[in-house]
Amino acid sequence: RSRDETSEAMAAHRMDVWRTFRHLLRQNKMEEAWKEVQKQSKPPQWTYNALLGLCASRKDLDAAQRLTEEMREKGLRGDAYTFGTLLDICSKTRNIVSARMIWEKASKKVKPNHVMYNAMISCHAQVKDVKNAYRVHEEKLAKGFPPDLVAFNTLMSACARAGEPENAEAVFLELQERGLKPNLVTWNCLLDAYGRLGKIDDAYRIWTEMKWANVIPDKVTETTLAEAFVSSPAFATSILQEVQRMREADTSAAGLREQISMKKTGLSASMEWGVGEKDNVFLLDLHGFSKAGAKLALLERLDALSKIARQIKVDKLVGRDTATRGFFHKKIDLDYRPGEA
Repeated sequence: RSRDETSEAMAAHRMDVWRTFRHLLRQNKMEEAWKEVQKQSKPPQWTYNALLGLCASRKDLDAAQRLTEEMREKGLRGDAYTFGTLLDICSKTRNIVSARMIWEKASKKVKPNHVMYNAMISCHAQVKDVKNAYRVHEEKLAKGFPPDLVAFNTLMSACARAGEPENAEAVFLELQERGLKPNLVTWNCLLDAYGRLGKIDDAYRIWTEMKWANVIPDKVTETTLAEAFVSSPAFATSILQEVQRMREADTSAAGLREQISMKKTGLSASMEWGVGEKDNVFLLDLHGFSKAGAKLALLERLDALSKIARQIKVDKLVGRDTATRGFFHKKIDLDYRPGEA
């Protein structure tokens, strides 16, 4: 009976330690949580994995390496989660040397899973090593892992960082051929690939395709577009206003174009100020565009205006110039698409 009571007391003590440990983890207090783990003679693997997760959020590779050393001293080999987290930290700190060492050690202890492969792809992507990023990805697929969007997005990011937008678009096409659907991150990567090189024609083409795909932009999209069209401030302003409207409406790009209203587009404001004034939707700055890019931007704007025309009563346009009244009065059907003259 005495031994039973002692066993119960020890179990209760361990439970209190783990409760404290979890509480400290939730409060992001890694040092205090680490001390709770050290109180146990044989802490389980998951406790170290949890601490490594905090190291990853802090991008603290030194603390992670100390943790793994302590793990070895306590006879813990680590698992796929352990090494995947370590590789993730290497990616965030752009430490490709440590990543290669960790990968070599991990391959001898555990069977790499898709998380480890994706983390290693990211390590190469962070240092613009497109060749090795592709190599790891091909090895992953050869091992029988199904293609996933995270890996393809990372490959596209690697191409963007390396200044290879054409390769980024090739990856974009490949992932669709493999049955994957691009998400917002995918589109942002492709925009970034062209935008950071100042290729505004291609950047605008991707932006247009992104809207047609019913993808709602985010803050990253907004920043990427601003950097892409920095050479054409007025046009950049027009696009960023459109991005803001789409985000506020929280609807698809296709729905926005079909159900566009005066309030959402700011058309009422432009009518009050008059043609030729600030934020007028009838003005389109094409500075810096090539002939092909200018035509694409122009046709896109005309198409949007034609949708507005179908919803506005002519009597709302009293006092506007003759060309403006004529455009809406005739309800001109401009169902243009890029590439059609």
